[in-house]
Amino acid sequence: MQKKNHVKNVEFHAAYAADYLSQAAKKGNSADIIVLDSIRAGCSEKVIDVISEIKPKKIVYISCNVSTLARDIE
Repeated sequence: MQKKNHVKNVEFHAAYAADYLSQAAKKGNSADIIVLDSIRAGCSEKVIDVISEIKPKKIVYISCNVSTLARDIE
């Protein structure tokens, strides 16, 4: 996708969010934007906590359940 769109300053990771973000936070990695495509049940508390540690400038949250979206953004 990077080559196709001629973008060099982006990384794509398809992973279980809690595990990947925990490892990234431990390594001291940061992110300008995190894109989450959550399951119907929403994000786990662990994912939300780790995102708080990473402190991205923006979060793009894709949700198919308005009630879990509302819960998670609080």
